[in-house]
Amino acid sequence: MSKRLICLIVSALMVVSVMVAAPTRAEAATKPVLKTTEMKVSRKKATKGQTITYTFKITNCKSAELSLYNTSAGWQMFQVPLTKKGSTFTAKVKVTNAFDPGTLKVMGVHTYYGSNWNHLAFVAPDYYMKGDKKTNFKTLNVKITGTKGDHTPPAINASSFKISKTKVKQHDAVKVSVKVTDKMAGVKSLLLGVRTPSGFSTSYLLDNVRYKNGVMTGTFYADQKGVYKIRSIEVEDKVGNLGCVLDTRFKKDKAMYESVKMASLKKWDITVK
Repeated sequence: MSKRLICLIVSALMVVSVMVAAPTRAEAATKPVLKTTEMKVSRKKATKGQTITYTFKITNCKSAELSLYNTSAGWQMFQVPLTKKGSTFTAKVKVTNAFDPGTLKVMGVHTYYGSNWNHLAFVAPDYYMKGDKKTNFKTLNVKITGTKGDHTPPAINASSFKISKTKVKQHDAVKVSVKVTDKMAGVKSLLLGVRTPSGFSTSYLLDNVRYKNGVMTGTFYADQKGVYKIRSIEVEDKVGNLGCVLDTRFKKDKAMYESVKMASLKKWDITVK
């Protein structure tokens, strides 16, 4: 397995981990059921400008997200939210020139259920792990033609990085901003990597993300008392390329990323009283 694949899978798992609060106790909630006989895709071939619609029937599910990938010309993997209407979940994916030509496949469907927003993933046989539901999505394969493909991560201007306040109270909202350019696919997600006061390293998918005039902004909530050490700034584009600026204190983590620049981010550490 390539370094890029490992990084993309780790990135996807980190995003999932920060979207769902960990249950505080065991919950006897009914797990979602994905009806594989009712999975549909609107077209088997697509080119630039066309839209692909994926449809799933999932019971006992509050929300869900679709993971797509293409290995035909290198690695592309990205996630798309599914829109819920009763037990029907749909996602519309517009093909752009940033998509690789080749076969676009479904890697998995992430589902969330119960009052604690528990997570259950339905994952293709080549990628499932313990706890996932092995699921064959081959009938949803789509042949992409007439596109160029984008494998260039977003460019992050580390010197423009700012945090609205570095001394806060517990649960305060902190605004994060940074200048970013991405010429082809367009930016999608902004993540803030931290070493938490409890000593755990993770990347938080920021809320209220906006991109205007080359500046990307988002909101981080400081929940633990102590010091959050700023570990990284990460930006993902719409086809899964991940750009990263890593703090010099964490240079040993450099090998985790396909594309990374080093900078000192220490002055932006957040102290929570």
